[in-house]
Amino acid sequence: MVLYCRHCGTQIPEGNTFCHVCGTPVDPNVQNPSQAYQQVPYRQPPSYPQPPKKRKTIFQRAWFWILLSLVVVLVIVIWPRSGSVTERDESSGYHSSRESTSEASRHEESSVAQSKEESYSSSVEEVSSSVEVSQEESSEPEPVLPDIPEYTIPDAEYGYYGSRLSEEGKKAYAQFVTELDQLETTLTFYQIEVPEIEQAYTAIHEDHPEFFWITGAYQWESTRTDSLITVKFTVSTVVPVEEVGSMRAAAVSVCQSLVDQTLELSDYEAALFFHDYIVQNTFYDYDLAEQFDSINTLETIDGNAYGVFVEHMAICEGYARAFEWLMNLRGIPCRLVKGYDINEYPDGVGHTWNIATLGGDDYYIDVTWDDQPYPDGTEGLVHDYFCITTEELLDTHIITDPDQYPPCTATGYDYFRMSGYYVGSYDYSRVADALYIQNGGFYYLKFDSAELCTEAIDILVSGGVFRDMEGVTSAYLYRTSLNGRILTIEIMYD
Repeated sequence: MVLYCRHCGTQIPEGNTFCHVCGTPVDPNVQNPSQAYQQVPYRQPPSYPQPPKKRKTIFQRAWFWILLSLVVVLVIVIWPRSGSVTERDESSGYHSSRESTSEASRHEESSVAQSKEESYSSSVEEVSSSVEVSQEESSEPEPVLPDIPEYTIPDAEYGYYGSRLSEEGKKAYAQFVTELDQLETTLTFYQIEVPEIEQAYTAIHEDHPEFFWITGAYQWESTRTDSLITVKFTVSTVVPVEEVGSMRAAAVSVCQSLVDQTLELSDYEAALFFHDYIVQNTFYDYDLAEQFDSINTLETIDGNAYGVFVEHMAICEGYARAFEWLMNLRGIPCRLVKGYDINEYPDGVGHTWNIATLGGDDYYIDVTWDDQPYPDGTEGLVHDYFCITTEELLDTHIITDPDQYPPCTATGYDYFRMSGYYVGSYDYSRVADALYIQNGGFYYLKFDSAELCTEAIDILVSGGVFRDMEGVTSAYLYRTSLNGRILTIEIMYD
């Protein structure tokens, strides 16, 4: 007998007590497929009351969009850091130094630095949630770095200010020396920050007077990526760069000729020769000095060494830079010093002079102030400020930044000691010896202080040693130096 499942109608194999398809117990009364599905009525599943649907409030929707916005922001901020986006920064700046002088104190410098705000630009790739993109597939290729040249110069060319730079600053300094010597005015620096380049350029301007055509003013433009810093640095020039070649040839010719004349001299004798040459062959440019508040004197020929060697007209900046150039070319350490005339500080303009190393000791030398004007308009050579100490200098000068210069205490190369004109204080025999070794109408005596010099004048005016000098009448003139320590006497003979 063939049986069928009363539930699903499936034929039941003989001997089964349950449907092998749906598991319904076998009913022996269902022997025809048409009887299937009729035996077990369909049961409607019980129904339960459904809770009413809640409508989303405006606050719930607002929080959804706030959360979504936060997710988007996080993706924008965090995703570029994965390395698939390159960050780029471009900035630029301008710097101008201003220096000028007046009759008593002849040097001023001020600087104006302007820099634009740095701007950043970045882009983010959109990634679909249904597609997985690997880091390697989405990253941009690593940028190819340019061949960065290595600039090297002899240690002696770093100068006083260059030797005090950081390692990065010294790299920039070496590049400046190399490319400025090739008359380049726009230099490209790689992997060096702008402040390091600026410090190097300032040091170059102080250490290398032979680059007389640069003014100290400059502009820069910086471009930065994740792996490369590029700075384009443009210097301003006194004259068009096309004219520099012939000007430099003329100045170098004079310098080299003067240095060649000192090859057989000692360092002291060479320094004295350079000092005297500059004073005797240069006129102080009073007209330029009076314009210190309206022009940048560094942008003029008389504000640099070229004015001394070729034009024979300069202000203190030119005097000091010319002396520095000669001394450095001769191999004698010499550098610039900035400060003021003590009588005009702080309202007066600045002044520039030198500090030189002779015999292992440092001495101050002010070539400009040894070019003394006379009432008749002429200028005369004196040595009041040749190889003096810090103590003597501070009688009349103020050093802008004294901590960066060594104290000058040595007196061995003091001009008046070397010449036999130093007496310290009044003593008949010392004064007599100093006067008798001098020939001509002018006689010089140096004392330890202005007070001792004044005491000596009182004695000499009343007679003193002059009474014993053959041919001397009672008529003579005298003057004291600006620091009051040096007495110059002009004797009137019969």
